[in-house]
Amino acid sequence: MSQRLNIALRLVTLVVPGGAASFALAQTSIGEERILGQEVSAEGITFRVRSGGCTAKANFGLETVRQAKPLTVRLLRLRPDYCEARIPEGVPIFFRFAEIGAGPALAPEAQKSLVILNLTP
Repeated sequence: MSQRLNIALRLVTLVVPGGAASFALAQTSIGEERILGQEVSAEGITFRVRSGGCTAKANFGLETVRQAKPLTVRLLRLRPDYCEARIPEGVPIFFRFAEIGAGPALAPEAQKSLVILNLTP
C-alpha cells in the first residue's frame, strides 16, 4: 500500500502545472523573454530572468523599439539555456543605456517614463 501511494504521489508531482518541468521550459525558447522583474537606474536596466543555471548576458539582446520619448525597449533571448538547475528567483541581467544608444545615463524623469514591452509571468 505504501509503495502504491508513493508512485501516485510521484505521478501527481509530474503533472502539476507550474512544476519543475514547466519552469525548465521557460528558458529553452528564444524570442521575447518573459521577465520576472526589472529595476531601472540612471545607468541602465536590470532584468530578472529565468535560468537553468547557464544563463548569461550573452544569451540576450535588448531591442530599442522607440528611441524618442518615451524610450521603449524589449528584452530578447537569443540563445536558450538547457541547464537544469532550479532557480525560482531567476538571475539578474544588466544592460547599460549606452549599449542601446540612449546615452551614458537616463534622467530621472525619463527613467519613470521608460516602457519595457516584455510580459511578466
